[in-house]
Amino acid sequence: AQAEQELTDTRLRVQSEVMQAHTDYRIAVKQAATFTQSMLQETSELLSGKRQAYTLGEISFLEFIETERSDNLMTEEYINALYNRAASIVELMRSIGITSDTAEQ
Repeated sequence: AQAEQELTDTRLRVQSEVMQAHTDYRIAVKQAATFTQSMLQETSELLSGKRQAYTLGEISFLEFIETERSDNLMTEEYINALYNRAASIVELMRSIGITSDTAEQ
């Protein structure tokens, strides 16, 4: 009876871990998808335009640096979203019993 209860508890724990890992994966995929290529391109083009405006003396150094900071933050958020997506894939695979050893076979 105790062994059956332990087996049931283990099954429930594994099922819960898999469900949580799948939910985390779906969230990470959605977060990474919010960064469209055009969105990243737009911030890069804005920075380029501000750089040129600063060079021509049309804007202050502070305004240029603020734009550069915003571009860097956007890039950092995008990289973090990609990292979280990759990490969630690894966690999902681990939760269903796929390791690097079994994945190579």
